[in-house]
Amino acid sequence: MGPTGRWPGGGAKIFRIIGRYTTRDVVTTESINPAVSRVRLFSGYAGRRISWGSPASETVLFVGHASCSVRRKPPGYNHNDVKSILQPTAKPPNKPTNKPTKMKNSTGARRISLASGVLPEFDAVTVALAAVAAGYSDAGLMVRPGQWRPDDERRLLDIRDEHGLGLLDVEVLWIPKGGTLDQGHDLIVDVAGRLNADHLLVVSDEADPDVLAPALRHISARCQPTGVRPMLEFLRITEVTSLHQTREILDATTGHHFGILLDALHLARSEELRQLPPLDPRQHPYIQLCDGAEVCAPDRPSLLEDAIDYRCAPGQGELDLVALLGALPADTPISLEVRSKALREAFPDPNARAAALLNQTQSFLQETQHDRP
Repeated sequence: MGPTGRWPGGGAKIFRIIGRYTTRDVVTTESINPAVSRVRLFSGYAGRRISWGSPASETVLFVGHASCSVRRKPPGYNHNDVKSILQPTAKPPNKPTNKPTKMKNSTGARRISLASGVLPEFDAVTVALAAVAAGYSDAGLMVRPGQWRPDDERRLLDIRDEHGLGLLDVEVLWIPKGGTLDQGHDLIVDVAGRLNADHLLVVSDEADPDVLAPALRHISARCQPTGVRPMLEFLRITEVTSLHQTREILDATTGHHFGILLDALHLARSEELRQLPPLDPRQHPYIQLCDGAEVCAPDRPSLLEDAIDYRCAPGQGELDLVALLGALPADTPISLEVRSKALREAFPDPNARAAALLNQTQSFLQETQHDRP
């Protein structure tokens, strides 16, 4: 929960400021009377306005999904134009500034990250800005060595500093068959360090522990000076296909500090989601959450299509996500890895897509009582 505040000019009554508001999910209270002691939040009411004061100095309160904002009516404000007031980083005209206001995220105590796979057709800067606009605490960024530009890095650091956006992970370092790494792999590690990412997502087409061990040690050694934690992710379309196999590989290798990234869909496809073994939070510092069909054809084309097109938001599919959430501490960060063709088609705008996914996820977490520690 965020800080509390007082109704402007309205005595000692209290309202709550919890996070940011969005243009897609604006909600209202049960009353506009300043004597009301608390703003009650309801979802799904678009464009409602709460105001008090004289017409010349009216204060407008917009309340968004788990959030609210209080601002004085700017010159030229149109009561019928909601977008004219919903500008989270705008300053009053008589106080110009070049630095945006640092916004609070609307994800509560649990960190929720916008994974790059939600916006696969957009670059890393657009993903970060969409995360900020929608109210995520963090973002996950895709680094493609052949396309990465120093200017992107500078812009991402500016976004981090100006908006307080965390970087939960950078992806994806793909270890090839044989385990040989090149300068492109090192670039991904180094970018993760320079951006102060928490984790580096790694997958592998090499499953022999003896062959893979030098690559794991090299990645770990390169990560350690910057504090980035490498995470090995298993999935059925690579050679490392299950949680059980990943544990065996890492247990057989010394001189590394890899964790294991759990993806809800990949756990389901390895048939380990419904019968999860005991999970060590130290080995699983964050998870990738999505929903989807309970079963999928076992051939590689079907598994690939399932992973990149047919995921859905938590609560909209058939996976036992409650079991996964309940197996780890309640404050375990979540990366929303929802690669969805339907979501891309329904929300071509990156900010709208990110906001819709976050709203559905928060509703699911609240309904299943996994919304806060």
